[in-house]
Amino acid sequence: PVTVQQVGISVIQLGGRMAYAVARILHDAGLLNGLHTDIHVAEKTALLMNRIGRVPGFAGLARFSGRYSGLPARLVSAHPILGIAYALRLRFGRRGHDPRSTFMWAGDRLADYALRDGIGRSGTIYAYASAAARVFKSVDASQCHRILEQPSAPVQFELELADEERDKWPGLENMPGTRWVCECRERETLEWNLAHCIVCPSDFVREEAVRYGADPS
Repeated sequence: PVTVQQVGISVIQLGGRMAYAVARILHDAGLLNGLHTDIHVAEKTALLMNRIGRVPGFAGLARFSGRYSGLPARLVSAHPILGIAYALRLRFGRRGHDPRSTFMWAGDRLADYALRDGIGRSGTIYAYASAAARVFKSVDASQCHRILEQPSAPVQFELELADEERDKWPGLENMPGTRWVCECRERETLEWNLAHCIVCPSDFVREEAVRYGADPS
């Protein structure tokens, strides 16, 4: 577990999104409390996996080379068993299974681990959409600043776009179950309401988030 301080920012993320760019930028600026993630490997392991991945039949191992952040080990709290379970659920989920349910499940599990490791004592938490709700709800808003990254358009926009394509090409795709659609919408709205600040990668994502209920301020 990382040692968390009141001043600084803790990042919680599933996977090696953008090669851990947010955590690395914060570290370079002297602001990173810690990175809480699933699978994270050491530099030598990443190099070894990259070499083995060049061998026919072992290409999948090369993906692990992207799970090295370059951050000091003392700042990384990794939970590889969760990462493996997450990957297996995505790969071998039952037919017609909506992967969003797996995203939410993994996000909640990672939040549990991060809270156990002390992320709640951090002055600021930076989390990603669909995986932020539990950790945001578990910290005191008056003591911890909550930053949410909305990396893509809202769920409702995706569903409306899918509906348009389904009308054009009926029967060519499986639509997500009603239960998961509702849960995704509820979680997205909850995360928007809990966040003190929402980071969007483009004007388009920001405009759509505001259109579906995010606070424009």
